[in-house]
Amino acid sequence: MPFTYDPTILDATVAGLRNQVRLKLGDNDPHVPLLDDKEVDYFVAQSSSDVPRATVAAGRAVMARIARRPETETNGTITINWGDVRARIQGVLDTILPGSSVPIVHGFAGGTSIADIETRDHDTDKPPWTYDETGPGDASPHPHPWPSDDH
Repeated sequence: MPFTYDPTILDATVAGLRNQVRLKLGDNDPHVPLLDDKEVDYFVAQSSSDVPRATVAAGRAVMARIARRPETETNGTITINWGDVRARIQGVLDTILPGSSVPIVHGFAGGTSIADIETRDHDTDKPPWTYDETGPGDASPHPHPWPSDDH
């Protein structure tokens, strides 16, 4: 994964534009690179050399890579909160191009609890059911308006 960064070259050359994106994104540590040179160059080319837009696109790519990780990860005595890392990158992106970051959405797996259903069912202020919850052929306390197949 080739990584180059030279803070003395910040002109409009390919290397200079790459260095500008790395500088704005904070991707300037060769020991912990976020993106390789070809990835940064891709975002520069896709944004028509618009450094703020290229930086935001590169930042979104880094966020997508981090999003594959669990919210927190522990290795021995070191714990990394990847959700915090995503939030920090989002903050950087908003300073570069306000309104450009993607909101962090946390998934929810579950539904309405049984206790909530029972509370709702026993609520005397709740209007009565409008429709019968049984289907055709179910034993129903209310006769259905259609003819039965039991002739």
